[in-house]
Amino acid sequence: MATLSNDSAVLPRAKTVLILAPHEAERTAIRATLGKSGFSTIAASTQIDAAALCADSTIDIAIVDDSDEGRAVINVLRARNGAVKVLVLSQDDHDAPPDQVMAAALRADADRALSRPFTLSYLVHVVHEMAAPFKPSVPLRAPQQHQQMSSAA
Repeated sequence: MATLSNDSAVLPRAKTVLILAPHEAERTAIRATLGKSGFSTIAASTQIDAAALCADSTIDIAIVDDSDEGRAVINVLRARNGAVKVLVLSQDDHDAPPDQVMAAALRADADRALSRPFTLSYLVHVVHEMAAPFKPSVPLRAPQQHQQMSSAA
């Protein structure tokens, strides 16, 4: 007979990803792929739906289009949780240079941007990077100052 123990470790909560994408096929594919990768996902097709989901959930990462609706959702998320990380997906302009895509992301107050077309495996890679805790390559501590003590004779 198996018994449950209260001593078992508590697993961390899966990161919740909000997906705001107007195209159902893209939204469904992103949601399914991230779900298989261990993320909890919620999806919306409009700004109104996304705002309602934001009120009911703790969002860790948001994936939004570079659109007026996407920027409005970013503003709502930032007002509720300044720590939310935002990934902006470029418009369907396949000829947009990467610097234009990044400029659009910065205007939208995003943390990262992806230019269409992209593969779902690369999207998962980027979302995993965004979900990882910050690990500086150089220790973030003040250098220790050695103070010489002089003894008075």
